[in-house]
Amino acid sequence: LLTGKIDWLTQAAEVGFPRAQYRLGGIYEDGFGTFLIPGDREKEIEKWYKASAEGGYAPGMSSYADRLKKLKDFQGAGYWTEKAAEAGHFGSMSDYAAWTAHMPDEVGYPL
Repeated sequence: LLTGKIDWLTQAAEVGFPRAQYRLGGIYEDGFGTFLIPGDREKEIEKWYKASAEGGYAPGMSSYADRLKKLKDFQGAGYWTEKAAEAGHFGSMSDYAAWTAHMPDEVGYPL
């Protein structure tokens, strides 16, 4: 992205490369890219993080869980946090441990 062009990254994301999907979602979240219709940026961020999560990329799972938590989809956030923790994502492991111990429980895990 040193050139400011994201064509190759977009192509990689579109063909299903989870790391590219995660990176593209992050670039959009950081404010790069042009979106004319209000709300389109948020939809694209969610779309790419979700695709990355479903592709099995642990950082994508974690970022998607964070998006869902912000949208107050606590069940979805809990699901993807658990999946990211199982995949070895350190931040998700600590969230999962704290939430299952109810210190505090932010997503409704059973005690």
